[in-house]
Order: sequence, then structure tokens, then C-alpha cells
Amino acid sequence: MLGINTHINLDLAIAAATVAPGSQIKALKNDFDRINDVIASLVDDIQKCLEEVWRPMRWLTRVAATQQVSVLNFSIGVARKTAWANATLLANLPPQQQHAHIAVMDMMVCNLARKIINPGLGPQVLLSLIRRTEYAEVACTIRLIDTTVVG
Repeated sequence: MLGINTHINLDLAIAAATVAPGSQIKALKNDFDRINDVIASLVDDIQKCLEEVWRPMRWLTRVAATQQVSVLNFSIGVARKTAWANATLLANLPPQQQHAHIAVMDMMVCNLARKIINPGLGPQVLLSLIRRTEYAEVACTIRLIDTTVVG
């Protein structure tokens, strides 16, 4: 989650603005948007891997049905729309203002990372329960993920 946060909310906008400065940024829009579709298509595969690694996920999947997928896709979509807005802004700012805006973006990412690391009591209790039911051996978890066949 920390990596996804940093990638979408910081790195992506900076990379896009660097590769396509000024009005060139418009040429990236279609490819940028296509990535949302790719990410959304991977959610089911990730879900199947999680169900293999953590058996109670099967029950949670049935209970949550499609709501969790919709929430995840919505959250990533909103983050990527923000990333595109930041990319277009950065692409059209002079270097000094780019640095100032990147500092603001970095602070936002850092604040979100703190919430991911320390989500509060409720999520911490749930995560503690999850940890107790996970496989003890990391190698076992990796083998399960590696051998999970996804469609």
C-alpha cells in the first residue's frame, strides 16, 4: 500500500510531466487512462492470490461481494485522476514552481503513508487477527502466490 500510494500520488505525475513537458503532456492522456483499465483488470487476480495466502479472505470475499472491488477501483481511479491533474500542472509550471508543488505533493503522500502505517484501533485489531491466521513461513506464502493460477 505504501508503494502504491507513492507511485500513484507522487511518482506518476512527476514522471509524466518530465517525459512530456508543456503542451506535450496532452499526448500522454490516452495511455495514462489505459493504465486504469489494466489496474482494474488485475484486481480479480490479486483477490485470488490473497484467497490462497489467507484462507479467511474467501469468506470475506463472499460477504463483501463486489463492494470491495468497486471501492478499490474507485479509489485508484480517483488517485489517478489527481495524478493526471498534478502531471498537467507540473508540465506547465516553471522549474522553481514545480519544485514547490512537488514538495506539497510529497507532504500529502507522507501524510497518507502515516495513515496507512497507523490506520487506527479498528483496522489494527483486524490486521492483528489477519496476522494470526497467516502462514508463518514467508516461503510458503510466496509459493502459494507463485502457483496460483489466475485467469
